[in-house]
Formats: sequence, structure tokens, C-alpha cells
Amino acid sequence: MTRSAVLLLCAACVCGLALVASAAEDRGALPLAVERVPRVLIELFVMSRCPDARRAEDRFNEVLKQVHSIVDLRTLYIAGEGPDGSVACKHGPAECAGNVQQLCAALHGRHGIARGEDPFQRGWSFLQCQNNKFSDVGSEELAEECLEAAGFSGVRAAAARACWSGPEGGALLRYSAAEARRRGAAKSCTVYVDGQYRCTHDSAQWYDCPGGSEVSDFVNTLCASYRRLTGRWPEDVCGPEPGAAA
Repeated sequence: MTRSAVLLLCAACVCGLALVASAAEDRGALPLAVERVPRVLIELFVMSRCPDARRAEDRFNEVLKQVHSIVDLRTLYIAGEGPDGSVACKHGPAECAGNVQQLCAALHGRHGIARGEDPFQRGWSFLQCQNNKFSDVGSEELAEECLEAAGFSGVRAAAARACWSGPEGGALLRYSAAEARRRGAAKSCTVYVDGQYRCTHDSAQWYDCPGGSEVSDFVNTLCASYRRLTGRWPEDVCGPEPGAAA
């Protein structure tokens, strides 16, 4: 087995252990609500200091305002791999730090959520906070500010800090970057919905977007995906189903 393969395997193991350990820690200090409601998965392959990623995230923030209750959202991070298995970020070490901070906030923000709360919300709020001071993404000071702004406190905040300061964060980034390469996502932002390629935003343009790239187009895609996933049109979120009999 090559060194890079060994590192990737170790990263995957650490990621899995992190999920188990963090959940176990939170059981002792935070209320847990296990949600059983199906959600359509949105995946954004991005770079934390990429202007195109920020523009795409702004658009999806508008999408989420309409359909947040029927979707889950995850960000994955595009980065290169050095010959020694290290991660190389296009916009430098600060971007690697920002990627790790956002991954850690996304992971630990999911623990101890209240019933009915969107599982991605704290991590997404952390990311949006960082985007508001885009030139500082990756700095420890901004990360601390955004933890507070996104509602992290106590055990959850401590877990996020420990994640980006220790080996867990590096493992998450290696795993995320490897997944982006496996999926062929090289442009920031590349959008997947329900495991299928949906759209790309690069050089300030949306392209290769079957179904369109406006907020309403993404909403329509997500509503239709929810229908396929559950067999039910979410009329309370999406309005009357197109083509349905009155």
C-alpha cells in the first residue's frame, strides 16, 4: 500500500472515531435529538478563500431560506495532494486553516441539536460569518468570533477548537480533499444534489447547470428530489406540485 493510501485510510479512521467520540461526549453534556425525517443532500465542493465559492454560498443561502427544512447541506474542500501525502491549498496556508475550521464547525455543530433544528445550521452560520470578513478567513481570531456568532458554546465550542487545533481537523481535510478528487470536483464551487452532479460556479459564472442556476431553479430541483426520495411532494415548503390536479 502506498504512503498516500495509508494516510487516506488513517484519515478515514480518524474521521469515524471523531464522529463517535464527539457524539459520546455530547451525550453527557448536551441534549440530543435524533432526526428521522428524510432530507435531500446538497454537497458544495469549495475552497474557503475562493471568491467563487463565496458567491455560490451566497446563492445557496437564499435557496436555504426557502427549503431548509427538507435538505441537508455539506461542504467539502478542494485541495491538492503533495508527494508526502500533505494537503496543498490553492490560496495558501490560510485557506487550509479556513477549510479545517469550517469542517470542524460543520462536524461539531451537528451534535446536540434541538429537535426540529436543521442539522447543518450551526456549521453553515459559522461559514457565513467567516464570509462576512472574507480576507480574514483562516485566522484564529475570526474563527473564535464566528463560533460565538453561530451559537457554539460550552462542550460544542471546545470540541470545535480541539478539532481544528489537533489531528482531527487535518484528518477531516485530507478525507474531504480525497473525496473531491474522487468525485472529479476541481472547480470551486461544484454542486451535487442527492449524489448527482448539478452545477458549477467558476470565474464568476454558473455553467453546466441542467435545470438552471437561479435560486428558483435550485429550489425546484430540491423539491423534485424530495418527491423522489420520499414519494411525497412537500407542498408546505414548495407549494402546489407542478402538473398536479387541482
